[in-house]
Amino acid sequence: MKKMASHLPDIHLEDDEKVALVDSGSTINAANIAKHFAKYITRIISSRAQCLGETATTAGGHELKNEGRVRIEASVDGVDFPIPFQNMKVDVPIISVRKYVKTGWKFGYDENGGFMKNKSTGRVLHFIESDGAYWIKLKIHQPDPSVASLGFTRPGNHKSISPSTMSSKTATTT
Repeated sequence: MKKMASHLPDIHLEDDEKVALVDSGSTINAANIAKHFAKYITRIISSRAQCLGETATTAGGHELKNEGRVRIEASVDGVDFPIPFQNMKVDVPIISVRKYVKTGWKFGYDENGGFMKNKSTGRVLHFIESDGAYWIKLKIHQPDPSVASLGFTRPGNHKSISPSTMSSKTATTT
């Protein structure tokens, strides 16, 4: 991952934009919230995985501690795309292809990049290929002020991530 972080795609990003790795090997969405989405740091809440002491293992064999979760409000290609991230010390934000396939998204790839299409809504989001990896450009929105911060949420305002998204005590990131 460290090598890949130094080879981020050479694309123009506005101040409110980030790129995330589109990763078919990962079973979870992961980001270092303080580093990648600092405006959301007070929105991190405990996760079941965190309470159980679950970790993720990188392709290089390094173990990453789960430090809670947060939903990042973002858009891709002008389409709203909120992302539930596990807070972990990763070098770049990671979007799990496996996680989205299990929730009704179809992925397609070619020499320039690819797309992800929601089978029920028809929404299509595009991503690019750079140095053998796929990257999606996210426009990050301001945190919703109606959602409580510091780990407290209003009843009915937050959806939990299904424990089935992590198949065992150890998830995989590449």
